[in-house]
Amino acid sequence: ISKYMKILNKQILTDLSLILLLSLSLRIVFLYLFTNPNETFVEDSIKYYDIAKYAAENGILSWESHKWPPLISFVIIPFIKIFNESLSIISIRFFMIFMSTLTCVILYFLALEITKNHKISILISFINCLYPFSIFFSGDLLTENLAALLICSISLFFIKFINKLDLKHLFISSFLMGLLALTRSSYLYLPIFLSFIIFFLDKTVLKKIFYIIILFLTFYSTLSPWLIKNYNQLNTFVPTTTRLGYGLF
Repeated sequence: ISKYMKILNKQILTDLSLILLLSLSLRIVFLYLFTNPNETFVEDSIKYYDIAKYAAENGILSWESHKWPPLISFVIIPFIKIFNESLSIISIRFFMIFMSTLTCVILYFLALEITKNHKISILISFINCLYPFSIFFSGDLLTENLAALLICSISLFFIKFINKLDLKHLFISSFLMGLLALTRSSYLYLPIFLSFIIFFLDKTVLKKIFYIIILFLTFYSTLSPWLIKNYNQLNTFVPTTTRLGYGLF
């Protein structure tokens, strides 16, 4: 059995490495063949870039816009601080491509957690690797890239929690839910939906309530720095963006 597991683990590592290499290659080739890596961002991407640039120059506490989700702009601030504009745009594009590729890998582990089948999981990861829209948008500064990675990661850790009832998986998934709400406002109600799933666990009512409390405490603790900053800056309660109502609608 030990020898078989070593062979299987080696095969998994090889297959995932190939998926990683293929995903990166496809997205980089697309970037250089159909777009200009140095080209200035447009449409929504330029909004996120300008917000990050303003925050990099003036500080996070003076965040310029509250109509747009903050996390996608926040994570690219280091690139803007370290590099000049041209290099920062290229590095951000490659960072987005890396997130898109990492989503393919996380999706494998998510599928494996559900199916317990290596071949099916690799196939699912491979399909996502070739998914045209994933390739097309991979080099753009869009919340879709970050949200896809977070959604797959949340699903993986939450299902692990349901299967094993290990609190560390609940903490991680709840923390990632907070990051997801800061990426796309419409996911602010996700913890409420997932709390209903917890009620179907074969546990006592007190245990279920305990799990739900942990979920919400972790979720809102993740949002709390942004909530506090918004209240100090805007003098009102803004959990994600000022367009939250529109986004939920």
